Amino acid sequence: METYSLQAQSFLGRGGYADAVSAYARAAELAKTDKYLGMAAIFLAYKVSCALLGGIAANEMESTVEESVALARRSGMPGAMVITLNSMAMALAERDPNRAKMVLRESVSLASTPGQEVATGFLMASLAATRLGEWQVALALAARTMVLWRWVQTLMAAAPSLGVCARALAEDKPEVAGVLRGAAYAAYRRGSTGQSSPDTAGGNPSVNYLLEALREAGDIVTAALGEERRQQLRAQGAAMTLDEAVSYALANIDPKLLTGPITVAQD
Repeated sequence: METYSLQAQSFLGRGGYADAVSAYARAAELAKTDKYLGMAAIFLAYKVSCALLGGIAANEMESTVEESVALARRSGMPGAMVITLNSMAMALAERDPNRAKMVLRESVSLASTPGQEVATGFLMASLAATRLGEWQVALALAARTMVLWRWVQTLMAAAPSLGVCARALAEDKPEVAGVLRGAAYAAYRRGSTGQSSPDTAGGNPSVNYLLEALREAGDIVTAALGEERRQQLRAQGAAMTLDEAVSYALANIDPKLLTGPITVAQD
């Protein structure tokens, strides 16, 4: 079970989403066989997240995500509940955004319980909010992810968090967004193994909604500041260390977003 989970993380770091899906599926099967329902639920949720990043249609994942939430509820593990609800919100974002927001609201409430904050839960919730285009919510969640993992930052967590912040801030703070966009791309590159840069990796950018959000941020920055300035800001961000990039992001996010409840509005 652990072996397949580690394999999945390795595949994910290289952008091998299909292989990560298969590895997480196998890990979930073994966890169910061993009666570790919470772990089985989490592995299924990760399978869904990887599938969506890899371009698999969300409706193909709905039965899997329903199973993951059911297993998490049976397990009674708060962390499993948070993670599976986030995957459900991701899967429902396009077809049923209202239900997705309701599910995300439950997840955020559980993950925000004082003393029981779930860093992975905040990260995945920020990705769900990104799929929903809820940028203020995504920004608050990404910021809290970085705070919780402040001294143990991993590229797998930092790259998407920086990218989400870049898109969320692009319209109001294009200079900041331009820097964070460069830092996010650099983090993705450092976390990959022999892959092309994520901004040049082929195909339809909408297949990977995180990279699409980064490209949208770039378009907004260019419209506001011009192509030359966008390139300068990107280079500035790319030159930052991970710690510098996270510090820069947090310094440019409203401190009010780092405390108190996070409101996921219903349409």
